[in-house]
Amino acid sequence: MKKKENKIVKNYLYNISYQIVVTVLPIITTPYLTRVLGADNLGIARYVESIATLFTVFGLLGMVWYADRAIAYKRGNIQSVSKCFWEIFFLRIVLLILTLIIYFAFVWNKEYDIYFKIYGIFIVGTFLDISWFFTGIEEMKPVVIRNYIVRGIFTVSLFLFIRKRTDLDVYVWLMCLMILANAILIFPWIKKYVSYVPLKKIHIWSHLLPSLTLFLPQAASQLYVQCDKVMIKNMISDVAYVSYYTENEKIAKLPIILATALSTVLMPRIAYEFSKGRDEQVKEYIKKALFLTLIVLLPCCTGMMAVANNFVPIFLGAEFADTYKILIMLCPTMVFIGISNVTGIQYLVAVNKNRELTISYFVALIINLILNFLLIPRWGVYGAVIGTVAAEGASALVQYYYMSKYIGKTIESVVLLKLLLLSIIMGICVYLINYLEMAHMFTLIIQVIVGVLIYGGGILYIKSHRREKC
Repeated sequence: MKKKENKIVKNYLYNISYQIVVTVLPIITTPYLTRVLGADNLGIARYVESIATLFTVFGLLGMVWYADRAIAYKRGNIQSVSKCFWEIFFLRIVLLILTLIIYFAFVWNKEYDIYFKIYGIFIVGTFLDISWFFTGIEEMKPVVIRNYIVRGIFTVSLFLFIRKRTDLDVYVWLMCLMILANAILIFPWIKKYVSYVPLKKIHIWSHLLPSLTLFLPQAASQLYVQCDKVMIKNMISDVAYVSYYTENEKIAKLPIILATALSTVLMPRIAYEFSKGRDEQVKEYIKKALFLTLIVLLPCCTGMMAVANNFVPIFLGAEFADTYKILIMLCPTMVFIGISNVTGIQYLVAVNKNRELTISYFVALIINLILNFLLIPRWGVYGAVIGTVAAEGASALVQYYYMSKYIGKTIESVVLLKLLLLSIIMGICVYLINYLEMAHMFTLIIQVIVGVLIYGGGILYIKSHRREKC
């Protein structure tokens, strides 16, 4: 048992170290890009990327969530794992060819078609990426090392080659080549874990139907995430608003990397424990994951809301200064998405509850589309924000309901209330600092320090108080 825990911790530390880098690098590059390329150009890039992402989601037919789970189920037998790997890999090649044919037929001679064509490389890289294999066998080191190398080169390249507003095509090329490099550089590691399997023993179609059971929830989850950008572009008719929405959404989602890292590591472990019939162990992992998610994301949510009016102009630049209200409204989504990472990815996907997962995402999709159609024409980008928050909240609520039906209560109401109350108190104290007459940067630094001290002190008090009761 101790060995299992150590491996989870080791993989989590590998993953979280990379996720921290993923968080830090945009803090360096985003202010540069928003100022050099501007809202219009970034809006075009985000719009094109959202369309290409939708094609990868539909083209992979559920493989994103299916592949690592399938490997996790087979783990322990090198022949079974090798056979499973080659079957899934060759199936993804077939799906890639079909997707590219449909994609290029769709984007040919469309607005921004030059950028759409470059994003074909993005699709190729996404399909060829075999990170799912290493996730499934719980070996995160190769994935993390690969990501460090690619992200480092990409970041340096941004500053070297993007110097003016007309460099949008350079930015798009760099984005797509980064995804392709991600896929190529991890292949040398595969020979250590996978053996040769005769072609006649490989049956790629055996994975098609199982992956299709995850296609609907995966497609629905991406539809309501990506369609916001598409609907903003087509209903407001100003591509800059895509950038206003997307850049603030990225800020709101930065703290979620902690939950995402945990999901990546825990899902294969929970799938493995479930396949062995160890339900109590599954429940224990879920309880720990949900508690860790809430103790981190609740203060991040209230803290980000409190500093948004200072942070956005400093971080994104004067062109985005008035968009801080978008960030404030989007902040609750970090908590909802964090919960969904536990209830959806770590539990429902891992234990093969595909029907429940599908229902949760379709509820979210329907809510999102209805609210977008009703509110974007009236309130513009803020209508899309309301739709997003409502959809993410509904998804988390439905998933938690289904999860609690199977494994019961996973977090005490008193604990949740204490964390929420402490986060709100911290947020209010941090917000009040805005009324002090200081330079924006100095105000932001003071706010962060005060927020950390109040929340950290509160957690220590709650912990010591519980010990005294015991």
